[in-house]
Amino acid sequence: MHEKMVDFTKELEYSLKNIKEPRSGNIISGKVVSITPVEVFIDIDWFQEITIPVEEFNNPPLLNDEVFIYCYEDKDGEMQFSKIKADEILQKKEIYNKYDNRIPVEGKIVSISRDKKYFNIEMGFIKGICYVDDLVSEEEKQLVNYIGKTFKFMVKNYNSKYIVLSRKLYITNQNRIEKSKFFKEKRVGDIVEGVVKQIIPSNDGVEFDLGGFSGFVPASEVSYSPYKPIEESIIIGEHRKAKIIRLDREKNNIILSFKQLDPNPWSSFETNKDDVITGMVRNVTDNGIVIEVQEGITGFISKKDISWFETSESEHKQIKNGSFIECKVLNFDRDSHKLQLGLKQLTTHPWDVYVENHPVGSIVKGKIARATDFGLFIELDKGIDGLLHRNEISWTKSDDKFEELSKKIDEEIEVVIDSITKNGRKISLSLKKLSEDPWQFVKQSYHVGSVVEVVISDIEDKKMKASIVDNIEAIIPISEASTEQIRSLKDSFKIGDKITAKVIKLDLKKSSVLLSIKDYLSEIQEKELSEYKNTVNSQKITFADLLNKGKNP
Repeated sequence: MHEKMVDFTKELEYSLKNIKEPRSGNIISGKVVSITPVEVFIDIDWFQEITIPVEEFNNPPLLNDEVFIYCYEDKDGEMQFSKIKADEILQKKEIYNKYDNRIPVEGKIVSISRDKKYFNIEMGFIKGICYVDDLVSEEEKQLVNYIGKTFKFMVKNYNSKYIVLSRKLYITNQNRIEKSKFFKEKRVGDIVEGVVKQIIPSNDGVEFDLGGFSGFVPASEVSYSPYKPIEESIIIGEHRKAKIIRLDREKNNIILSFKQLDPNPWSSFETNKDDVITGMVRNVTDNGIVIEVQEGITGFISKKDISWFETSESEHKQIKNGSFIECKVLNFDRDSHKLQLGLKQLTTHPWDVYVENHPVGSIVKGKIARATDFGLFIELDKGIDGLLHRNEISWTKSDDKFEELSKKIDEEIEVVIDSITKNGRKISLSLKKLSEDPWQFVKQSYHVGSVVEVVISDIEDKKMKASIVDNIEAIIPISEASTEQIRSLKDSFKIGDKITAKVIKLDLKKSSVLLSIKDYLSEIQEKELSEYKNTVNSQKITFADLLNKGKNP
């Protein structure tokens, strides 16, 4: 009996030593030991179990559940217990801890402030606020639609009265986390999915939403066609794929491509030299015209291949962007993506057409375009010139006639096509051959030794000129002007004198006739002397004649 009392005493002393004395302001833990419809009994290792109303539990409790209880004294000094208060304190502590460690919290919008400046947010037992402009776009008018919805937030700041939440901070933080994860997991060449967010004119490209953060698609990577407007290639809000072409971790940039998901059109484009193809005019420059023959395939018409003739700076610019034209393939290089096209090659060269319609011997009209030292260029048609050599202007006095015509630029004259050289596309013209060649008359009518009567037309120091026929002038050198020595032709002759001379040289190739008065006079003198001698000889009396005369008185 005595031993049993000793054991009980020891157990009582041990129990009293290990009893947890609740202190006001502390949170203690306990275990659910009994549950009734209205109360829950909790063992907190005190000398008695405590009870908590069932309504303080968010979820129905179970036996042996561990719960936290807040201890406080009422106004009478009696110790009271509250699970709700413990939950509030612990939850607030958890929220503060999440603020310190940048961990998001979840809350439900339960109401809107009277001034409609902020939402009231419920986070379990804790209340918070979130300003309207932090959650709602300016375009959104129906704020009531947000009541009852649950969102994740970041704790922006807090004090003893308010916990201010931010949806924007949460989104920014999540985007940062997701973007960091993206850079760790993705590589150049990977295919990603996202949503077309907007066209960025200033950057000339497309913003592509990758799930809270964006990548950029340059305009050059939207389509293989550099001339196709971006809005024709995308739809805002469209879900689609893109290819990563550059990752700049230092600048945090993601560069994507839409077009590289498709084969390059140059790899399948087929054409051959001299093919005639149709394309759209995409750009008209000072040097030529850019033609898009299919999406992503552009060719170039050089200025020299637009017209057979030289065009002005503005003439080819009359071709409008967006118009369709036919052109001929001059060269195609798939590897270097070059397509050389021509417009003028679609037609026969106008020069070839002209000479076909105007063979040698044709009499044509043209304008004197310009003069050179060796002749005149005559514009026969647009871009087609012929050369009227100065030697082909007149049968006689070509230099004078050349000087006269050189002063008549843009005046029309009639000429004959003298020769055509297809290699080099040259046309030679003649003006003099519109009339008979007077030299042919000279050739037929005169020869060396012929005696002619001419009129002196010009007198110089060493020679005289005399007209034969149709302005053909013969030369009489001073040495051939007389049988006697002459010091001055002008003292012995005057213009208009009719003289008789002998042709001593006739060179039709050089259009040259030389006359000699001296030879003519010498011939006359010789003839007269000969006639005189003949007369004298006929009057001579011989000695025999005298003897005969004496015998026959």
